[in-house]
Amino acid sequence: MMNDVYEAYNKNKNAKILFLINKVDDFDFESGETIEEIIDTVKKDIENIGFKTPIIIPLSADAARVFRKILKSEDLTTKERGAFNTFYNIFEDERMNLPSYYEDYKLYDNTDNSINTEEEYIKMKMEITIKPALL
Repeated sequence: MMNDVYEAYNKNKNAKILFLINKVDDFDFESGETIEEIIDTVKKDIENIGFKTPIIIPLSADAARVFRKILKSEDLTTKERGAFNTFYNIFEDERMNLPSYYEDYKLYDNTDNSINTEEEYIKMKMEITIKPALL
């Protein structure tokens, strides 16, 4: 599959291809796993295929889905409420500040200053995480 993606990339070198690492909420920091190490491993594998400077995005699609429901004031199921509590505890850890792992990629444009409040910024950051997961 990656070779097919690379062939398509070769036809349009200007295309931005995002490589997503999902389920980062399953990482176990207490056992020594780090997001940086996982990103570095994935980056090496992708570069070995031939991609130059790949854009690698760590995310948790399920956490994004639950957090988005909270932001939209939608009702959560019992299972989602339990997941929210778990995700909330996991994402309190500074190592889980996922946008910090890809903020250098400039995936959004605020030249029109449309992002004015912290809430708008958080929603925008979550949309960046959610949209690729929905593609």
